[in-house]
Amino acid sequence: MGIHSITFLAATFLALLPCQLGDCEAGKAGSEDCAASGRVLLQRTFEQRAQTLAVKEEEYNHITAEDAAVRVNVGGQHVAVQVTVHPASEVGRTGTGTWIIKMPDGCTNAFLHSLAEGMPEGSEKEFEGDPDHGGLCIFQMKGTKEKVEKELQTHEFQATPIVETDSDVYAIPTIHEDVGSIDGKQNTLLEHSSGEVTSWGLDRLDERLDTRDNDYSPSNHGEGVHVFVVDTGIRVTHNDFEGRAAPALDFNNGNCHVCDVTDTSCATDTDGHGTHCAGTIGGKSYGVAKAAKVHAVKIFTDGGGSSASWFFQSVDWVMKTNFHGPKVVSASIGAPGAHWMWKSSIDDASKAGVTVVVAAGNEKSDACHFSPSFVPSAITVGAIQKG
Repeated sequence: MGIHSITFLAATFLALLPCQLGDCEAGKAGSEDCAASGRVLLQRTFEQRAQTLAVKEEEYNHITAEDAAVRVNVGGQHVAVQVTVHPASEVGRTGTGTWIIKMPDGCTNAFLHSLAEGMPEGSEKEFEGDPDHGGLCIFQMKGTKEKVEKELQTHEFQATPIVETDSDVYAIPTIHEDVGSIDGKQNTLLEHSSGEVTSWGLDRLDERLDTRDNDYSPSNHGEGVHVFVVDTGIRVTHNDFEGRAAPALDFNNGNCHVCDVTDTSCATDTDGHGTHCAGTIGGKSYGVAKAAKVHAVKIFTDGGGSSASWFFQSVDWVMKTNFHGPKVVSASIGAPGAHWMWKSSIDDASKAGVTVVVAAGNEKSDACHFSPSFVPSAITVGAIQKG
């Protein structure tokens, strides 16, 4: 991918919308009333999500992941494989739930099929990746720790697998601006017709050095780039997207559903977070890349729940699905702890040519202590302040 594409994507999370696109009527997102109400809603959302993440981080600091080793046949030799139970998981809470087994060095569909054969009684397959067609070498099953250990001991692996429980993930809280203006100017990302910008943020994005010129005129505005916004969904019918937004995947009912691109009720956003992020990426009025195509990948239910396994299934789908042009996964999501399943999956996506952009967290904590922001192969982006 060219540097211009990476630049606008890395900058996506630096430019802040004054109003969530889903909060006002189509075509009125730039109005004064909408901006005012949007700031109130963003503040409320920020406070709620920041409080949730703070509680989860505190819980994680006091209840560390439980690790155990099981002897597994790897290439004809029995080696110790770490089995990790994350505290913020269904298994951690109830003793049973979703487990993820991943082969870091790749495998075949036939091997994944074999894992589903003769599974321990009381366990079941939930998902398997599609490595033969460019997807992840990943297998997800439901059961207890004892069941997954028995599953591992039943098969021969060509490389040491990564074995972890599924874990809860949360939408990163959007940043609330305490000040309504900067340098006496209304805090907005609207551009004048000449390309002049009223926001120092957009002005700063296209500068290598801090020499702002009151202009934001990227060469191609991300034309030809496909951005998969893994979030709460997108209100794809909003006028600001000019028909460049489409539904892709929907996990609202707990299972992966591939959307018909004409079905605007699929992967729809009832929260506003995903539409906010998509608008910052590719909205006509506020977007950093105004010509990019944005695809809604809804991994949060309307009740707010989500899991890491849904993210991995989404990445598998993006990797194996043919789109003409660069592919980008944008994920403003997070979970306490550095989970190696995230690193291995994002590494595989990056090697396959998919750029993965994630948020640092927006909560004044070290991003290296969170997933997926700790992953070196991802572009982890944080906000900055003027000066």
